[in-house]
Amino acid sequence: MSSPLKYLLAFAAICILACLSRFSGLDKRPMHNDEAVNAYKLGILIETGEYQYDKNEYHGPLLYYTSRILTGLLGQADFVSLTESSLRSVTAIFGIAVMIILLLLAESLGWITLLVTALLFALAPAMVFYSRYFIHEMLLVFFGFASLITGYKYLVSKRLFWACLFGACMGLMHATKETCIINYAAIGISAIIILFLVKRNGQSGSTLKNYPLWHLLFALVIGGLVSITFYSSFFNHPQGIIDSITAYQVYFTRAGIDDAHLHPWHYYLDLLSHTKNPSGFLWSELWLLLLALAGFILVAFKKEKKQGDYFILFTGLYTYLLMIIYSIISYKTPWNILQFYYGILLLAGYGMVHIFRIRTHRWLKTGISVLVLGGAVHWLYTSYSINFRQYSEPANPYVYAHTGEDVLDIAEVISQVSQVHPDGREVYIEIIIPDNEYWPLPWYLRAYNNTAWWDHVEYNQPAAPLIIAAASVENELIKKLYELPPPGQRHLYISLFNSYKELRPGQELRTYLRKDIWDLLPEDMKSGD
Repeated sequence: MSSPLKYLLAFAAICILACLSRFSGLDKRPMHNDEAVNAYKLGILIETGEYQYDKNEYHGPLLYYTSRILTGLLGQADFVSLTESSLRSVTAIFGIAVMIILLLLAESLGWITLLVTALLFALAPAMVFYSRYFIHEMLLVFFGFASLITGYKYLVSKRLFWACLFGACMGLMHATKETCIINYAAIGISAIIILFLVKRNGQSGSTLKNYPLWHLLFALVIGGLVSITFYSSFFNHPQGIIDSITAYQVYFTRAGIDDAHLHPWHYYLDLLSHTKNPSGFLWSELWLLLLALAGFILVAFKKEKKQGDYFILFTGLYTYLLMIIYSIISYKTPWNILQFYYGILLLAGYGMVHIFRIRTHRWLKTGISVLVLGGAVHWLYTSYSINFRQYSEPANPYVYAHTGEDVLDIAEVISQVSQVHPDGREVYIEIIIPDNEYWPLPWYLRAYNNTAWWDHVEYNQPAAPLIIAAASVENELIKKLYELPPPGQRHLYISLFNSYKELRPGQELRTYLRKDIWDLLPEDMKSGD
């Protein structure tokens, strides 16, 4: 068996492992409110064929258009037919694709480094977690990494083909999420530094004069056209182009005033370095951070650098620049670490391989090997625990204001009620939650058309047979049900749960069913558990 074939088979095995880690049990975790909102936006696109970019929320359009392709292939023609698995499969595919494009670096990095890096990509806690999450980030990761690789391939080959792909990837980054301008800045600064180092070292073809200016212009035009096409909804909504620019005023304003998302500068480092899980055992990716730092130091001080080494060095500069910029910005969410996380994985893969290649005392090399392998075992435990055991626990470092599993119990109760109620799925349901903080309930009630959504108790409307309300409005609800109706027109309502139920941490919900409907429920549903 030839060496390339042997390595390709090994890479294929890693891809299978990545598929298992990303597609297994996609429907188990409750839908986050962001996922539910994205699903709702996708449902509108599927049902009406229309999409209009909103500069205040929801980010770019690419997630919805790419999701429409997969859901269309699956025959899901409306919002109701969408499933957790189909939606999350979209981001899972991009989570695998970001690993597959490593093949473009096989010649530059060498197969061993590529395979080790691919294994890290396949099993990394954050990469797996957010590949199983229907939000924009994994698409931004893919096109961000593709931009680095295609830009590097162009600098090496000077071929227009790679310049065009680079431009397209940059445009698709913008069509995914407006915050890509941070990546653009890091790419530009890192590229300037690397070109300076290459020129200082006397490498051939190291000046910008050797690259046709029209190649760069062509790339910019392609990138602009790609972005314009999506933000204008394929030229049906020109205002979206302008809004994609003025959106930055919204983001710059929000970054400093949204207290719910303001965190200290070390927030991302804390997420990666140490988090105590519910069982008391430490979750940590410090092992990965140390390997990445070792890889960056090794390549930075390597005397005879090859083209692949310069790409690793560029990726290191890009990664640490992004880490610094995102740490300085007060507005922080855990999924933002993905923007420098894939660079950490690449540096760590390089670092691990080259650590084992260092020639030193046998006892020292054995000690280092034990530490590296021991750290790998703990890191894999962290990944398994985060992704397949405590995937919705508030203690999970990548869980952020996440929906609790109680919502699944509530959804099951609603299903049971619809089965015994004469109106079936047309049963009238009231949702009463202040400030409209009811997401992702619209996802779980998407098949129930006769649902009223209130941010307060509406006294002038008839009470529904099934009411789901925030605990904070219980007194007003009691007044509506038992004090305002005249004698003979009052109905008794039964609480469907004896135990505490919450939509997300700290947001308690109460579920009430009219007594005549409650009597129709199976006995096992009346236990209130």
